[in-house]
Amino acid sequence: MKRLGIAAGLVCALCLRHGGSGAQGGSVLAVLEPVVLAESFDGDDLGQWASYPPAQDVGYEPSLSPTTAFDAPGGRALMRVVTPVVSGPITIGFIKEVGLVASQGADLAFAYRLEPRALAAELEVGLAGADGRRYTWRLLASAGAWTSAAGRFSQFRDGAGRGLVAGTRIEAVYVVAHIVHAAPDITSRLLLDDVRIAASRQVSFDVRQPASTRIEPWRDGVSSGVLRTGSTLSIEARAPVPLKRAIWSLAGRAGQSIARGALDDDNGSDDGKAAGNRWSDATAYRVRAEDPRGIWRLRLDGTTADGRRIETTVRLLVLPPLSARHPRLYFDPQAVGTIRGRRQHPRLTTLWTTLEKAARASRETGPIAHGGEVFTRLDAAYLLPSLPGYFDVLNRARSRITSNAAVGFVNRDREARAAARTALLEVSRWETWAPPWFEAHGQHTYYPAGQLASAVALAYDLLYADLSGDERRLVRRALLERSILPTWREYVLDNRVMADTSNWIAHTVGGAIIAAAAIVGDGSAEEDNELSLPLNGLLMKIEDHMAASFLADGSYGEGISYLEFDLETLGPMLWALERVFGQSYWESTHVVESLRYPLHTLADPIHESLDMGDTHPPAGHSIRAIVARSTDPVIRWYASRFEPRTIYDFLFFDDRVAPQPPAGGGSRLFREKGDAVFRAGWGPDGGLVLFRAGPTFNHNHADQGSFQFRALGETLITEAGWSDYYKDPYYDTFFTQAAGHNTLLVDGNPASQDIADTGQFAALNRHPRITDVILSPSYDAVGSELAPVYRGRLASYTRRLAYIKPDYLVVFDRVRTSGEPAGFTVRLHVPAKRGLTVAGSGVSATATYTGTNAALAVRPFSSTAMRLMAGEGHLPFPVLSARTPPDVPPQPAYLDLVTADRAADAWFMVVLLPRKTREAASAAAAGLELLSAPGWSGVSTIARGGARDVVAFSTSAASEESAVAGWRTDAAAWTARIAGPGVQRIGAQQVRGLRHGDRSLFESDRAVSVALDYGSAGLTGVIEADGPTHVRIHVRQAPVRTTRNGTVVAAAYDPAAGMLSLPVEAGANAIEVAGVTDR
Repeated sequence: MKRLGIAAGLVCALCLRHGGSGAQGGSVLAVLEPVVLAESFDGDDLGQWASYPPAQDVGYEPSLSPTTAFDAPGGRALMRVVTPVVSGPITIGFIKEVGLVASQGADLAFAYRLEPRALAAELEVGLAGADGRRYTWRLLASAGAWTSAAGRFSQFRDGAGRGLVAGTRIEAVYVVAHIVHAAPDITSRLLLDDVRIAASRQVSFDVRQPASTRIEPWRDGVSSGVLRTGSTLSIEARAPVPLKRAIWSLAGRAGQSIARGALDDDNGSDDGKAAGNRWSDATAYRVRAEDPRGIWRLRLDGTTADGRRIETTVRLLVLPPLSARHPRLYFDPQAVGTIRGRRQHPRLTTLWTTLEKAARASRETGPIAHGGEVFTRLDAAYLLPSLPGYFDVLNRARSRITSNAAVGFVNRDREARAAARTALLEVSRWETWAPPWFEAHGQHTYYPAGQLASAVALAYDLLYADLSGDERRLVRRALLERSILPTWREYVLDNRVMADTSNWIAHTVGGAIIAAAAIVGDGSAEEDNELSLPLNGLLMKIEDHMAASFLADGSYGEGISYLEFDLETLGPMLWALERVFGQSYWESTHVVESLRYPLHTLADPIHESLDMGDTHPPAGHSIRAIVARSTDPVIRWYASRFEPRTIYDFLFFDDRVAPQPPAGGGSRLFREKGDAVFRAGWGPDGGLVLFRAGPTFNHNHADQGSFQFRALGETLITEAGWSDYYKDPYYDTFFTQAAGHNTLLVDGNPASQDIADTGQFAALNRHPRITDVILSPSYDAVGSELAPVYRGRLASYTRRLAYIKPDYLVVFDRVRTSGEPAGFTVRLHVPAKRGLTVAGSGVSATATYTGTNAALAVRPFSSTAMRLMAGEGHLPFPVLSARTPPDVPPQPAYLDLVTADRAADAWFMVVLLPRKTREAASAAAAGLELLSAPGWSGVSTIARGGARDVVAFSTSAASEESAVAGWRTDAAAWTARIAGPGVQRIGAQQVRGLRHGDRSLFESDRAVSVALDYGSAGLTGVIEADGPTHVRIHVRQAPVRTTRNGTVVAAAYDPAAGMLSLPVEAGANAIEVAGVTDR
């Protein structure tokens, strides 16, 4: 049970550090109060704790569970259960999001038990500071018995040895065990109980009116009532300290100001100096018809006589006028004619015929009335063996309800309506919608229950007129008790999926919100009152999910197939929210833009599109609800690649925007996701590269630094890919591990990488990152730092990719160990063993892969002796698990570049050359020349048209200018194409200066990344800068015109130096200089 205690009378003022390193930077004089967070895990949930380090899948996470075993001090404890895939050190533990402030004397205590007794481990307790620093305290762990641990915040230190300053906000606390040696045949357990954290927190008003609840760790309070047109907002609040004045303000869903005013001091003081703690305004605001609807925020702001501040925000739910009018979720009665008319639309006639057939077929799939009782027989200890018995009847019920309700309504088909009504009522009588395993593991619902709620809500909406009053009450009660309340308990009160990045949130929370939208206002006032608080909290959780998963860079955190799975419920939910509650998230979130990622990784054919993690190629079956809100012709073009398949494709069909195919090269950086896409056009033969280095979201693999390469109509460098999560014995040991991807393995360890930190807390940032990127029509390159996931084994690891479009891709690794030297393996996966050959040895070693449409030569170079070896991968379990395939499946394979000796400091370079034939690829590889100079490694080759290419990478840790092959630069990596005396192309990353012979070609006041092409009509290029700066570019004569991002910019030409100087801004600067050549 969670306990929250406040030490009365000890309120104090403290300069609160909101972030940054300055003692007063961004600080406010806040009023704090002592607080004690305590958790004994004797309730029926997880106490808001999650797995740390992050689990590979935070939805189905069987390694985290409450337990009554092992003599838990209070009878119930929280437990992590982990079996490693290889022998060696592992880290397991727990994390909890908090809203605390470090204060003098702050401390924590907990009980733990490590099993089995033979384990040796060190405990690490961590505090995630809002200042971006991780503060830790370590102690030697005991094993085999319950042990108490206690420490003061003053004992915690960051990575530089600095202590925790009072006033620093704490965003999370974690407890982990670093087990020295774990083994696959031994199950390791860490149990946690009796957690107590004594610190401080910002004080808040105790808001009595409107009635509200504060749910940790959210700062906003949640109102338990609703407002409508004509409602009067009354405010009554108590302050924990005397105040001189207090004001209130109201803001609408988009942050727009609605009203503000002063609160009355109810303490009887009239001298302007005395201050009380009761404040009110009985008639603060009357809701007008023209006011926006949805979520409002009531902010209370109090000031003490000495200038200290108290701030409290309460979320208010302001609803439009409601009546028992249906349908209303996705269209209203006035639009019924339009919906029915779609049956004759040329794009939808086949779909509607298919839906009619599916509705008829679903009526013959067997009984469903007993489903709820069957669920009670499912095993509470082992979920997976009997899970098919759950999904079978639930999916049959969903299909029968949805298809027949839709067909019955649109066609006015009595038989379909009757079938839907019967199924709807049978499901509403089920005593549970989730397997008992979830309750036994501290959870209260399951994502299919949210999907079922969405189907039940749709049928209730469409069949409302067919239902009696008692039947409507039955359905409303089922939606409340089987979906809305369990989801509220799990995802809001227990803050399940703390990082907010799982598609399960879209289904459980989104399905519950759709259910609320279907039934609100239809029942008694008591029913609506029971609904309002959970609904407000569920909206808070779905907002966090959209913010954490739908990213500003145009991507979604999980893989493409999970994006589509998420949108299956989230898209309709967004429509229902806007229509029923007046709450629109279309403009305030990045949901619609999330289709940018699958657009840019799209291949022809579609089923060969690139992606990473647990994923499948895009199917487009759930995107219509958000495509209908996009006015971008290219997004409409993307959607048109997929035929409509579902009832939601029918309901949300929209053809008002004509599709237009994408133009340009198509390369794009998805910085927040941590992916870079290189494209050499949009045609079927165009090159396509996908690279990853970023934080964990969910369903990610240990694939940091991995890439895939597609060229000439075929994927030539692939990866182990997806397999059955629950049945494939190699899923945990190979498919999700670094060995299943195109990564660097250390000491041959297939599990060389950990799952990275999420991006939720700035202080918990042990995840790789893309350090620099340049994207241009002719040259794409990316740099990354990958060491954080290598289990402490590497001090630094830089991987760089350079794509000389469309001819070859160069992969360069620079690695230094932390401590002892190591053996290294650079692994590359190819689709089939039969096409892979290895020839030669040492510096002449070359591998070739011959596919169906193209071939690839692989030419490796390294600073230490290495050998090329081919190995066999694993066929995904589903290939052979159900039937004998009609054709013999190819044997997956990989190519390993393995060091002959251990090294502490090394570099590796692999050049990948795609060609139409094996012979052409081999010839291209044979033409490569190794470039080597102090601090440099690279290759030179003859390019198209007889020009010569140079690609070089710095092997020095310092950014110092040095020379190689007649060039001089301080770049981290660079390339050039030279034709005779002239330079056709230059590109460089993290560069300040680049010279060829006695001529400076590029200079910058700060390090930037650049790609420039000299043509007959002028110079074009891209400069990527972290901040504003000035650059100087070599040109032969004064330009006619210089533009930056399409706008003419003032540029100064120095004829003596032959340099054009111009300013650039932070971000990507597309440069065009007309009327110049190289020299």
